[in-house]
Amino acid sequence: MKNKINQHLPVLLFLAVIIVLAVVLFACETAKNQEMQITNVFTPGSTQSDVNQTLIPASTTNPTESALATAEATLFPSALPTMIITNAQGQPVFATQTRISVQQGQATTTRTPQQATQNPYPITSATATRIATTTPTLIPPTGWAGEWTAYLARADGSFLVGALTITLDGEVFSAEFNAQGSRLNLNGFLQEGGAHARGDYSGFSGVGYFYLVSEPGGAFVGNLDNEFAFCAARHGVDQPEPCGYFFPR
Repeated sequence: MKNKINQHLPVLLFLAVIIVLAVVLFACETAKNQEMQITNVFTPGSTQSDVNQTLIPASTTNPTESALATAEATLFPSALPTMIITNAQGQPVFATQTRISVQQGQATTTRTPQQATQNPYPITSATATRIATTTPTLIPPTGWAGEWTAYLARADGSFLVGALTITLDGEVFSAEFNAQGSRLNLNGFLQEGGAHARGDYSGFSGVGYFYLVSEPGGAFVGNLDNEFAFCAARHGVDQPEPCGYFFPR
């Protein structure tokens, strides 16, 4: 009897080892499945399809599907509760699920008030400069030739006003005085470098001689027969005062 037991002892020991290994493997697998089920059950919004997607490895041939599955299963920390669970030995375990979700492609920009209100196109003010314009002063022509306004004194002290046109040919002096339809011709020559003009006249006042003296500013003074004042001024220049120039008698 004792020999039979000794013969079957190795077989019994082998069976005992097989049974112990089976129990240990079963217990480990059960604990692993229990932990995964508890984690998925207490995750807000999770479904059985989400659990299946978590357990099934992502396809290595399609990285996009793997990234989408990971993003869908990611939750903010505020949505994950703190749980008290037990392990395979029945001891309490405090587990807090904390996951940080980072969405790719999001960018946060901060603009300061100064940047927000800054005008990218500053307006520059231009100061207009006013250029003063002056009316040019008419400078009367110099010399004797040209157009004049002539004044011939009358016996009553008034003046006969008319247009006088003087022409020069070297030192030769010629003029024509027209006033109120009457004409008076003067012919003579220049003296003292052109400062004086003298000669004879003829026309509505008869015949006689004249003597004229050039004045600065576009005017001249003189007389007819050393008796009647005769003067003239360029257009825009006042009548000379006095009008006559007389020789002492």
